[in-house]
Amino acid sequence: MASSDKTKTRQDRVYGRVNIGEDRTLTVHYDPETDQVEIEGAEPGSTRTERSYARESGKPKIVASVPSAGKSAFAAKDALFAYEWVVAVDTNTKPLFGKKCGLCVSYFTPKPPASCDRAVGVPFAHLASYLMFGIREGVNPEQIGWHLTMTRNLGAPIPSSHQIAFVVDSELGSHPDINARKIGYYRDHLLPPQLTIGYSSSDTDNETLGGQMIRMCDQVASKLLLEVERLGVLPSNHLPGNDDFEALYAVSGRRQ
Repeated sequence: MASSDKTKTRQDRVYGRVNIGEDRTLTVHYDPETDQVEIEGAEPGSTRTERSYARESGKPKIVASVPSAGKSAFAAKDALFAYEWVVAVDTNTKPLFGKKCGLCVSYFTPKPPASCDRAVGVPFAHLASYLMFGIREGVNPEQIGWHLTMTRNLGAPIPSSHQIAFVVDSELGSHPDINARKIGYYRDHLLPPQLTIGYSSSDTDNETLGGQMIRMCDQVASKLLLEVERLGVLPSNHLPGNDDFEALYAVSGRRQ
């Protein structure tokens, strides 16, 4: 099913995977009061709300993709409101001091989005920023940033009833297997049970909450990389790296 975004040539769709029986029927419920869709018999973890538009090549460009459980928001701008918390993470890279470096920035919603006044907007605040120095070839710096954020900033026990949307701008094709815990989100590290990986494009998603947050991460990461380059020195709080990067530095970052 699809609904059009009247302001742009984009469409919001709800997807789900169903094992159709011999009768070849599919049942879909739509609630006009909540603007939600429920696909009967959808395999657990297969439903999601996506926003996309057609490229000149005819292939769709995914702007946002948010997994759902049970009922799915028909509009992409509403999809993240089903989660108690939202965290967005983005990493930008740049050669510095003769090495490949990455700047990871994360933002989070201090309170559940659904508790906020939609007319005012959902506030979000800076969570953490890390400079990764000497990133090895063949390694995706984005996934290192995810791991740093999860292990260093989401370390407190998360109530089992709370669900966190972890919005990123990379590895979209791997998200279903990451969310199903079939593969690790970084190396062999499986996603914590309360987290769900979602996607927003930092380049094209300027209308959803996830898009606003990922764009802020991207903008701050770019500014911090330029600031490190301008200063010409690495931060003093050196932390050891691992097999994928030589060293790590925590840097200050804030909403500009």
